[in-house]
Amino acid sequence: MTGGGVDSSVVVVGAGVAGASTVQALRRRGHTGPIVVLGAESTGPYERPPLAKGYLRGDEDASTLASPTSQLEGVAWHLGSSVIGTDLDAQWVMDEHGDRHSFDHLVVATGATPRRLNLPFGTLTLRTVSDANELKARLTPGAQLVVVGGGFLGFEVAATARQLGVEVTVVELSSQPFADRLGARAAGALLALHCAHGVRIEAGTRVIDGERRGDGAVIELANGETLDADVVLESVGAVPDLSWLTSAGLEQESGLLCNQYCEAAPGVWAVGDAARFWHSGYARYVRLEHRTNASEQAAAVAAGILGKRNRYAPVPFVWTDHYDTRIQIAGAIAAVGLGVVDHHDNGAWVETFHQSGDLVGGVAWRAIKEFQSCRRDLLARAREWPDVDPPTS
Repeated sequence: MTGGGVDSSVVVVGAGVAGASTVQALRRRGHTGPIVVLGAESTGPYERPPLAKGYLRGDEDASTLASPTSQLEGVAWHLGSSVIGTDLDAQWVMDEHGDRHSFDHLVVATGATPRRLNLPFGTLTLRTVSDANELKARLTPGAQLVVVGGGFLGFEVAATARQLGVEVTVVELSSQPFADRLGARAAGALLALHCAHGVRIEAGTRVIDGERRGDGAVIELANGETLDADVVLESVGAVPDLSWLTSAGLEQESGLLCNQYCEAAPGVWAVGDAARFWHSGYARYVRLEHRTNASEQAAAVAAGILGKRNRYAPVPFVWTDHYDTRIQIAGAIAAVGLGVVDHHDNGAWVETFHQSGDLVGGVAWRAIKEFQSCRRDLLARAREWPDVDPPTS
């Protein structure tokens, strides 16, 4: 593969925020070479987090979601054009129309697709604007929504649906939803918040059967309960969209496996939900499905393409909105037990988590400003992390 340089040719596969942010970062850093972006959706890059919230409520429209990066000079955008294969030795990718696009550097930014359970009745997913439009049309006042999967997305939709006057039940396999993501205290507070707004939560169980009934379904749960649904949303995670790389000889393990520079092979980079990279601070491979990561990792990939390699070892940061409550999470939370709580006005609080006396993570409940100091401390701590190289095979 050709080395870095401001005039190198770059093909970005994936026209979402991660791919668009990579393009933006390249141009900002002085890259002048040709860039081709191929995206399966016919729309340009847009923000996905509002799809479950403001867009679904009708507070935002498609124009407010759109990213301006498609206007960058000298970038060829091929939208509605999926990539079906690549030859890394010959350095080209082929789109669904049979056209080949040559590159010096290839950026894999194809994101992920919703995981499906193959349930025996009609279900919806939420990943794209098209998905959101279909879901929005069916969330009418009085309708019964069943959300299969109790992660952030599923409960964000539940909150929005309640605000629209929809009856909501969430079915979640874990008996303690969110505990591994937020810690026990914040997880309990979030579930209580949803219950207070009328969401029925069936935790520690799963869908075992069901059948269509008109446009809806009758659903049987493992705990013996039966649910009537006008709308069923599957929200059980997402699978990296890498099928087009099957014959490329690149290692995949719940994402495209990359080194500490987000490089899967010489000149082949990955960014966003599709990337599983070696985090030298945590000394393990991670895949981060966060909006913040899409931008931060894009900057690291752009620097690498231009020959300025830096280990990418971020402090993960994500937020989630439910009714009038924003929850922010930074660093490592899972399996560290109860943290130390700092209470603030109006029911806001910040919980910090420590290991061996060191700050490793934090959760903020309605405490956006107050959480800033925790994030600064985590970033300062990260600068002291030893750089651990990935294991050699």
